[in-house]
Amino acid sequence: MNTYSMRRIFGVLILLGSILAGGCSAMDEPVPVNTLEKLSGEWQQVDGAARVHFYPDESVKLDMPDETPPLKILTTLEPMKDNQVGFSIGDRWTAPIQVKPAADWQSIELVFPGKDERSIRFIRPKS
Repeated sequence: MNTYSMRRIFGVLILLGSILAGGCSAMDEPVPVNTLEKLSGEWQQVDGAARVHFYPDESVKLDMPDETPPLKILTTLEPMKDNQVGFSIGDRWTAPIQVKPAADWQSIELVFPGKDERSIRFIRPKS
């Protein structure tokens, strides 16, 4: 076998592995419907300009104009360990952002991971 054939076989194997890995991750557990129903809608930061919107299809839109640089992203809500939910936003933080609802669901807290872990509290906007 020549070098070209080996590269082509290697490329096909990588492609097949990527397709199989993508199929496996698509079978993750869904976010509980009860959680989605309670989170759905818009939330605003208590002491700032950030907003987060949760959609029934597990989409999340996060807008943080006070961040440096400002952050505006569309991502997906995902289940986490210990019956919690969160969402990832690429390489901005080291792990998924955790969504912690208050016991009465009147507010939520987004916990941003990292060595300087911080959290931001959100409430429903007043009509």
